[in-house]
Amino acid sequence: MTRFNREILAIFIKHFVVVMFLIIVASIPLGAASPAIVTRMDWPRSYGGPYEVYYQAVPTALTDVDTRDVRLLGYCVFNNTAGALTFTIQTKDASALALPLTGAVPANTAVCNNSPFGLLSKGGFSVQASGAGLFYGVVWTH
Repeated sequence: MTRFNREILAIFIKHFVVVMFLIIVASIPLGAASPAIVTRMDWPRSYGGPYEVYYQAVPTALTDVDTRDVRLLGYCVFNNTAGALTFTIQTKDASALALPLTGAVPANTAVCNNSPFGLLSKGGFSVQASGAGLFYGVVWTH
């Protein structure tokens, strides 16, 4: 390596060190900030909840769980009997609409519905089982 090449390399290294130092110094204030991609997501202020019905028996008569407009985030149903049972979950609209998973749940089977953005149910929702032995849990917001 010639003397000229060593001098160019030395100048390059000095400039490189200075540039790296400036980048580090300039990024120090960013460390104090809390970028959105690394913070814990809180529920938006417009949501009420989340609310939850902990795992329990499904009533055998049609029962209102909530009577306000809701967004169902997820629910699971478990049949621990030897025969199929019918599960009903429906909106409280003027004309009630069946929600996903309404129907027969086979013996010893668990089924779940997950709606990350919420399944809108106007007027709330109701649940019912055709017989004893059906259990459910549900999470929702307003």
